Amino acid sequence: MSERTLEDFLADPQASQEELTELAKELPAEVLAHPNCPVSMWWKLAARMPINAMRSPLWELNLLEDPERWLQIENNRVGTWLDWQGDKLSARDKRLFAADCAAHVLPIFEREYPHDLRPREAITAARAYAMDRCTAAEMQAVSEAAGQSLTSATKLHVWEVVATVMHASRLAQSRPAGSTIDIKKETELQAVLITARKAAANVPGREKTDPTMIEEKLWQWRRLAEYLLGKAAPMEVARVKAKKQPRRR
Repeated sequence: MSERTLEDFLADPQASQEELTELAKELPAEVLAHPNCPVSMWWKLAARMPINAMRSPLWELNLLEDPERWLQIENNRVGTWLDWQGDKLSARDKRLFAADCAAHVLPIFEREYPHDLRPREAITAARAYAMDRCTAAEMQAVSEAAGQSLTSATKLHVWEVVATVMHASRLAQSRPAGSTIDIKKETELQAVLITARKAAANVPGREKTDPTMIEEKLWQWRRLAEYLLGKAAPMEVARVKAKKQPRRR
């Protein structure tokens, strides 16, 4: 490499591919963010650092030119990304993300029990607690009420939805609301993610194999990415309408 300084390379939009290739050995994130990052290297680094890739100046261009390649990387790497990118969330966002994952599978429960609002209320409370808008006692009371829904959930996929909600509730209570300390109960977050996937996969009539699990994993990853990029809008889940009972003649 020439005698130019590191700052020179990073500030030079015309830095050569040879220079950037050498620099990537020590500073991959900086090279990924460089506007002249070689395309082949960009894809290689993007698989390792997906959030950095999404923030890079070449993200939209490379995705436009080869969208299928990104989808393939997502499918291959989604499990790994979820395992370690979730640790980068703040305590508040970790609570909100867990609540979103529970809410995403909530319709599975409400299709079977449209009048039982306890799991929905627990998710709402978990979000409110994350935003410092309800007390620990209120959160605990709603969570315990939701737990009672497990007794009526006789079908596996329905039971797993309630279990997902309970994991999200426990995660919400693992640190005082407003704490600046990251929640360290990664196992609880993993439980939310895994149980939600099982709930989706065990719905009658759906494949219980990789396609369904991957579909839910991809949703979880893309929602997580929105939080990490600061683009997560509040999530709303419409209530499932109760089926009309046929009139008796």
